[in-house]
Amino acid sequence: LYESKVANLWCMLDTRPFDIQRRLPPHIIKGLCGITTLLGSAPFLARIWRNKNVDLNANVAGCGMAAFLFSYHAHEKSCLVFLPAFVSAFEEGMSGRMILMCGMGCRFLLELDGLVYEYLGMTVAFLAYFNHFYGGLGKLFKGEKWIDYLQTAVLSFSLLLEFAMPIIPNPVPQLPDLYELAIAGNTFLGFFGTWAWMVMDMPTTKAPKAMAKKQAKGIRTSCSRSSSRSRKSKKM
Repeated sequence: LYESKVANLWCMLDTRPFDIQRRLPPHIIKGLCGITTLLGSAPFLARIWRNKNVDLNANVAGCGMAAFLFSYHAHEKSCLVFLPAFVSAFEEGMSGRMILMCGMGCRFLLELDGLVYEYLGMTVAFLAYFNHFYGGLGKLFKGEKWIDYLQTAVLSFSLLLEFAMPIIPNPVPQLPDLYELAIAGNTFLGFFGTWAWMVMDMPTTKAPKAMAKKQAKGIRTSCSRSSSRSRKSKKM
C-alpha cells in the first residue's frame, strides 16, 4: 500500500493500536487518501487561481507537501516533489531544516536499501556546505516564527534519537520498530506543522523583482515630470 516508516499520515496510522489496513477495506483507504490530498492542496491551488501576483514556488511547495503527507503511495523520493520549490521560496534556515528533516524522515528506508553510509556522508557534506556558504550552522536553530521553533524542536529530537539508537536498546520489546516509528512520527509532526504554517501564516504573494523595478522607475518618472511642470509654471 505505502512504504513503511515514512513521515506520511497513513504510515503513522498503520501502526498499533490503529492498524488501519486491517480495520478498513482498501477502497475506503484510497478514498480517504484522495480526499485528504485534495483538501491539503486546495488552499494553495486557490491562491494560484485567484492571484496573479502569487508566490508560485511557495504554493507549489505546499501542494507537493500535501501530496507527501496525505497521498496513497508515498515513499522517500516523494520529498523531491516539493523540496526544490521550497528551497527556492524560503529563507536559508527554514530550507536547511527541511532538507535535514527530509533525510531523517527517510532514514530507515535508506537503511533497508543499504544506503546508510551514503546518507550520513551526504548529511555531513550538506552541513559543511551550509556552514561555509550561509554563515554558520547557528542559522539552522534561529528564527522568530512559531514554525521556526517547531522545526528546531523536531530536528533536535530526531538528532537525539539518531545518537540514542546505537547506545540505548529498545526499551519496549513489544514494539520492535519503536525508534523507527519515533523518528518517522517526529518528522511527520515537523512536516505537518510546516504545511499548517503555509496554510495559515505564509505570505501569499511576493512581488517579482522586475515588477518592483518597474514600479520604482515609474515613481522616479512621475516625480521628474511633476518637477519639470512646476519649473515651467514658475517661469510663466
